Amino acid sequence: MWFDLGEPDVESIMHQIAKTEALMMSIKFPVGGSLYYTKDLGGAGGDRAIPLRGREFCIGPDARPSSLIGFIDGCYLDKSVEAALIRGAQKEKIYLQKFGRPLLPYDRAKRAGCRYQEQLPSTHIENLDRYLLIAPSLIPGTPSARNFIIRHPELDPSSIMISRSADSPELKISGLLSWQNTAILPAFLRVGAPPGMQDWGDPLSDSLTRPSLPENFGRMEEAARKEVKLDYLRKLFFFHYFFSTTRQNGPHRELFKDPIQIWMLRNYLFENASNPWNGETLPLKFTLINAVKGWKMLRQLASPEGPAGIFDSTAERCPISFDKQDVQETEKLHIEQEENFGPLAEVREYICQDLEGRVPNEHYDESMARSRLFKEQLLGTAETDEDRAEIQKHYPFQDMDETPYQ
Repeated sequence: MWFDLGEPDVESIMHQIAKTEALMMSIKFPVGGSLYYTKDLGGAGGDRAIPLRGREFCIGPDARPSSLIGFIDGCYLDKSVEAALIRGAQKEKIYLQKFGRPLLPYDRAKRAGCRYQEQLPSTHIENLDRYLLIAPSLIPGTPSARNFIIRHPELDPSSIMISRSADSPELKISGLLSWQNTAILPAFLRVGAPPGMQDWGDPLSDSLTRPSLPENFGRMEEAARKEVKLDYLRKLFFFHYFFSTTRQNGPHRELFKDPIQIWMLRNYLFENASNPWNGETLPLKFTLINAVKGWKMLRQLASPEGPAGIFDSTAERCPISFDKQDVQETEKLHIEQEENFGPLAEVREYICQDLEGRVPNEHYDESMARSRLFKEQLLGTAETDEDRAEIQKHYPFQDMDETPYQ
């Protein structure tokens, strides 16, 4: 149904989404975590759960996948904004110190960048320590940005149920799916369009220009027409989400006042430091380098109420640093991976795989045949036996043993 929607329908749905988010984001919670039925946690009280009004619901442990590997010293809830920022990184540091072992990047397409060498968890721990040192500087000075709020974490067309009633042609949202990973977090960590409607980085979307289909759209081949229409819809979702949000959602509109590069930097730092380590050191390190470069603006927007002895928000110098050669090598590797993303996406589309490696049942046989064909073509480009062995072992579109990453 989504593929056939016209702009009036998209505008109406984004208006409803923004209105729903405005209601959700207007609710202020006392602590961070996730929402539960009190009976499901065996009652509320202490550090494990905080009861809400009426006591039917309570705030319990954070249910995001990145928070599921252990708790820290029995602390189940984020009782301050700073605690919300550092708990995930602390969890990762403790886990890696106890159980960490060298790993190849989970994403096999990124293994060539580290010359197919296992990465040391100690390198990631070093970057986690850097993050923990600057984390308080991520807390913005605007009081409302520090409120704990709830927001759907994975809103996209596949999680939005829409329907038309018999007495009205207008599409209505009848339900929202996929709430299982929802967390209560500081508002400044929930800013931006939902992942499924995000299109920052595209020149048209960055300029907030209304998108349109090309004049020759009707004369295109079916495959090209589908690709163009999907790109158009993504831009259209983003365009109307943004403007509906600025009109309908005052709390979210206030969060947009910080420069985009700053609130995106905060989000990337938080996510990259909290996510379970999968053999990749680049995402967190690259984001930390950007934090050093953007330190002056981060400092200007930081809360002056930093915890004593940990961080001075008036400090002129960033408390972390990287040497020039390290920065150049890290940025070069990042660019290489970004440049590989487009061709890999084309191959993934050709063999009908999604980002998780899943294939529709009806396309399985054809997908496997195409994958084998592409692998043979890739092997044909190998110049040495060593190159062929690396392609055989690290080909990104085949089964792999995920045990070391679990």
